[in-house]
Amino acid sequence: MSKVAVVTGASSGLGLHLSIMLAKQGIKTFATMRNFDKRQALLDEAHKQGVEIDVELIVKQLDVRGSDSVNACIDDIQKETGRIDIWVNNAGAGFIRTTEQANEDEIKWALDVNLMGVIRCTKAVLPSMREARAGHIINISSVGGLVGSAVNLPIMPLVSFKLLAVWLMMSISRF
Repeated sequence: MSKVAVVTGASSGLGLHLSIMLAKQGIKTFATMRNFDKRQALLDEAHKQGVEIDVELIVKQLDVRGSDSVNACIDDIQKETGRIDIWVNNAGAGFIRTTEQANEDEIKWALDVNLMGVIRCTKAVLPSMREARAGHIINISSVGGLVGSAVNLPIMPLVSFKLLAVWLMMSISRF
């Protein structure tokens, strides 16, 4: 049986293209997204590249902001495949505001997606990987957390949440 991968945040950008690339490599890929209405762009691009939908590439709904959504998605995939070999924490969100312009709800939302989403997903998938003594968790971040510019410097604290999550996961992966 081929490997099984899950990619969060696959409705656009890197997640969309990574999901298709993995499927083209023969890896059964579950492309997940919060807003299931956005799946058509992924399906169109996959079809254009010759990927078999619902065979090589399966689209599932997953909102990294909720443990129930994360756990239900993982349970469904493991019931169908028996395992998850590769988990890609790609889902991320941001907005263009300076720190002083952002309200508390916007900051909490960015933290929930970019930091807590990574933690929720990793906590949920890690036990089965440990039991199997196999698996890979890949965390995608933004260079915005490392490099500032005159344009985005005031929003660095908001962009850096995703980078913080990656550093946290790197530190616990040593155990």
